[in-house]
Amino acid sequence: MNTLQKIQVVNIKCWGCANTATKALEALWATDISIDIPSWSIEYNFSWDRNTVVEKLCSLGYPEVWSEAAKSFMRKAVSYTSCAIWKMK
Repeated sequence: MNTLQKIQVVNIKCWGCANTATKALEALWATDISIDIPSWSIEYNFSWDRNTVVEKLCSLGYPEVWSEAAKSFMRKAVSYTSCAIWKMK
């Protein structure tokens, strides 16, 4: 059974970032995805372990706000790639 979950991540700066995060969550079979860019929060329905979502978003440059990875320059650099690709389209 899917349950509504919420995560707050860093580095969501634009709709390109939001689109990247949305596609990643959809690939994990998450549904009802809602991203609020100003607050860096993501709500979604998901039936699997929350850590699966956390790890996937972190690998794309969107780690949880309170995590050690949020301080990583490399995570920030990875997230800027999504921005650049979206803005070139």
